[in-house]
Amino acid sequence: MYHVVHVADVLAADKQLANEVEFDLRKFEEQEKQQQKEQKSRNVAVSCHMIHIVTKSCVFVLNQL
Repeated sequence: MYHVVHVADVLAADKQLANEVEFDLRKFEEQEKQQQKEQKSRNVAVSCHMIHIVTKSCVFVLNQL
């Protein structure tokens, strides 16, 4: 707990440093959100590809009947 209080004290004493840390944290959060969005897009693309493969397989099987 000491470290948290100490960091808060340092940031309170140095407004420029506090602004830089806040900026960096915002950028980090934006990057995290972007990476999550990109991962979701990749997941959707893989799902669509799998659906396409299954659909083609079903059509092939149906044509064999």
